[in-house]
Amino acid sequence: MMGWGAGWYGMILGPLIMIVILAALISVVVLLVRWVAGPWHSVVPPRHGPPARTPLDILKERYARGELNKEEFEERRHVLGDRVSSCSREEIAVKILFILNDPPYGTERCYNALRLALALQRKEPATQLSVFLMADAVVAARRGQKTPDGYYNLERMLKRVFAVNGQVLLCGTCMDARGLTEAELMEGSRRSTMDELATETLAADKVIVF
Repeated sequence: MMGWGAGWYGMILGPLIMIVILAALISVVVLLVRWVAGPWHSVVPPRHGPPARTPLDILKERYARGELNKEEFEERRHVLGDRVSSCSREEIAVKILFILNDPPYGTERCYNALRLALALQRKEPATQLSVFLMADAVVAARRGQKTPDGYYNLERMLKRVFAVNGQVLLCGTCMDARGLTEAELMEGSRRSTMDELATETLAADKVIVF
């Protein structure tokens, strides 16, 4: 009788133990997967509001409602187009300030500075160039420079800066120290001050010193 009872319990408990072991194994596998892959979160797509209306969209709506006639619509659309084009041109314009210190000849620092300035302007025609001459470099703006054929001439190079709407400024104190008068300067260049150099430096996107 006792043997039959033990067999009966074994028949019942055996499958239950197997089920418990299997459930434990499944739980371990699930926990491992979550640990490796990270926590599961439901993904909620971002909500986007309606796109912002542009001034041109508003203008078209007013025209559609009959608030503007065709002539008024075309005139205002033309004005909006000019403003957009103007803003685009201003955004791409880069202001570069070159500060030169060395004498115009004897070293090639002034020569190389102007070469770089003009090369940058060729790469991006919207570039706004400013050249500030200090110390011995002020002599580079003296008019009437004569150099041998095939040799660079800084007066001619500075004229090319003017040709692309650039400006050439000279340190007034440096001019006085070297006996250089405004009457001796090449056309287009002008005497300046340290205050103006500070203003130009703050306004420039890039400052390059030679």
